[in-house]
Amino acid sequence: VTRPNQGGAMIVNQKNEVIGIVTDGDLRRAILKFGNVLERDLKEIMTANPISITRDTMALDALRIMEDRPSQISVLPVIDENKHPVGLLRIHDLVRAGLWVRFLVWPGKIEICHSYVQLNPLLGQK
Repeated sequence: VTRPNQGGAMIVNQKNEVIGIVTDGDLRRAILKFGNVLERDLKEIMTANPISITRDTMALDALRIMEDRPSQISVLPVIDENKHPVGLLRIHDLVRAGLWVRFLVWPGKIEICHSYVQLNPLLGQK
């Protein structure tokens, strides 16, 4: 979490499956709730069973997952078919990759025009 441009750390079990994530937001909330987080179990701080995406998720779909919810999220775990971690996708990554979203407003509706950016170039190839 403290490495530049990370925003979070994935938590894995013994099978290397993602079971949680700790973000800077999780740490802030835990500090407000508990005070000294160093004396707390990680399960009390992390977000268990986080929303995640796969490497082939389109960038606009990832952005919708982050934004179209009551509480927006800025970091998404990227996992493979075995729930193993591939990387973290930050909303900043989408902006830097050139995801452009334009809104065309028509009477009574909003239509989204977009260009897709695949996540593979952002996450590197296996």
